[in-house]
Amino acid sequence: MDLRLAGKALAAQTLAVVLLSLLLVALPLPEGFFRDFGFLAGPGAWALCAALTARILGLPVLVVMGVALLAGLAGTALSLAGGHWPGVAGGLLVFGAGCGRLGRGDGIRTRDLRLERPAS
Repeated sequence: MDLRLAGKALAAQTLAVVLLSLLLVALPLPEGFFRDFGFLAGPGAWALCAALTARILGLPVLVVMGVALLAGLAGTALSLAGGHWPGVAGGLLVFGAGCGRLGRGDGIRTRDLRLERPAS
């Protein structure tokens, strides 16, 4: 496992989830929106954040979406046992670990952000 990649994936996904959560809470959505449509909004937001994380880290989006699906299932199981935010935290940890497995030299190509030049 590439611990550095796992940490970057964990950090990027966490930041994306937190920012999107804050945005969704700030929107003037109807009362009860999350109670009625959370089963769609939550996984949709998770997938959007995972796609963004994949693009930021230069990982294959479809592979990362598969990792996000497995992490989301783990997070759902934890949510049922301990509540929403503990489930999200567990899902984030599983997501980071899953992405870290992608960098173990199995042919998945990642971008080295240190070698890229800033746009001028």
